[in-house]
Amino acid sequence: MTAIERESCDPDIKHVSIQRQFVLVHELIAETLSHLKTADKSLLHLTTSDIQNLLHVEPVAETNLVEIQAEDSDPKFLPVLINTWINVYLDARTEEVKQLTSDTTRILDDELKGLADNVYTAQAQLDAFGQHNELSLLGRKETEAFPPLNSLPGSFKKPTQHTFQDT
Repeated sequence: MTAIERESCDPDIKHVSIQRQFVLVHELIAETLSHLKTADKSLLHLTTSDIQNLLHVEPVAETNLVEIQAEDSDPKFLPVLINTWINVYLDARTEEVKQLTSDTTRILDDELKGLADNVYTAQAQLDAFGQHNELSLLGRKETEAFPPLNSLPGSFKKPTQHTFQDT
């Protein structure tokens, strides 16, 4: 995993399998071949099938890693092939992560806007309710200034009993 991706503690076999398939996908091999041909004109005869036949990817047991191998009779070409392939892969992963990050950011922005709209609507409904019912909606700080009702003189006391006599 690259630095821009989350850290992973436990091996994720599904992720490794997906990445294994991804590094062997035709578009990635074609891009690798394009980079190779641009860097070295003597490689113009190579095809994507040639490159795919040279490359092998195997998962490393109990890790999130894959082992990349290349076999060919030209030992000078192999490091160039592997390094170019890795760079193309990393560029593709970086673009994928950017896209996923952008999508996630857009989704979160939409949710945040929806929540802000909900808060605004709820506040408007609360204000309308207060006005309709002639309520004064006081904030907490304002209510703390008032003494508790049971401490007011004469408040909440039992009425005294009076007896009336007919005269």
